[in-house]
Amino acid sequence: MRRLLKRLGRTQRNRTRTFAQQAAKQLITFASENAVLVFEDLHMPKPEKGKLRGKALRRRMSLWQRCLIRTCVENKAQECGLSVTQVNPAYTSKNCSRCGLRGVRKRHAFSCPHCGHTDHADVNAAVVRRFGVH
Repeated sequence: MRRLLKRLGRTQRNRTRTFAQQAAKQLITFASENAVLVFEDLHMPKPEKGKLRGKALRRRMSLWQRCLIRTCVENKAQECGLSVTQVNPAYTSKNCSRCGLRGVRKRHAFSCPHCGHTDHADVNAAVVRRFGVH
């Protein structure tokens, strides 16, 4: 029984690694030559028994490969000569992509009271991260 469970776990890890490698390859082929790939510097702690409710949720969270996609992207970017950097995730979805000042985000809508810019909140956040406006 232990051998069977070990083999199933190995199969799951291999599938996850293959998915991360394929996603990294697609991202690198999508990026232009002089692009800088930016990731948020997120820290997700390992699940503890008293912190997460439910055995199934703890099991799924413990199977999650932390930083696997970022590592695969960094390896692939190094092969292609692209640079990868990390930014502080604080307020990246609340800063305006035009003026850089703090705006108002309500669900999926973003509006800046300073310059009048309105956009989808996720698109605005991606542009902020892309140009490094803080």
